[in-house]
Amino acid sequence: MVRGYLPYVPRGHMPIPNLAIVASRLFAGKGCTGDIQPPVGDQLPAADLINYAGGRGRFLHLTAGTVLGAADSSPWQNSNPMQSKIAVIGGAFQEGRDRYVTPHGYLNGLDILAHAVVSASQGGVPEPSRNRFVLADVLVGMLLVTRSSFPHK
Repeated sequence: MVRGYLPYVPRGHMPIPNLAIVASRLFAGKGCTGDIQPPVGDQLPAADLINYAGGRGRFLHLTAGTVLGAADSSPWQNSNPMQSKIAVIGGAFQEGRDRYVTPHGYLNGLDILAHAVVSASQGGVPEPSRNRFVLADVLVGMLLVTRSSFPHK
């Protein structure tokens, strides 16, 4: 279950900030590296949790055809829905195998990245007890196994 993201990608002794951190910092007018501490040995950093508030329908999804078709129109130029927003551009199609289980069901990787950008821009989410995570995972796993073992009508 996808609940968090690494704040940076360890590469030798030089941490490379992840896309969510870079996007939120640049949008706020800050430098993209911030105050990332270099890794100690081979140890990975603690994962920052993703705030999935708003669930799967939180973000506006536009196709490339819609954007390109409307970009030159006067209504779009007067009230562009992407004005002063971070735009996450990518594909969301079933054959891409880019869907993951989250606390709000299956989400495309693009939506997970958008939630991660919002979480990073809000300064991250405090990490709850690991025991709650384990208990939640066990309960969700039991529910999925139970539902899949009964014949569907």
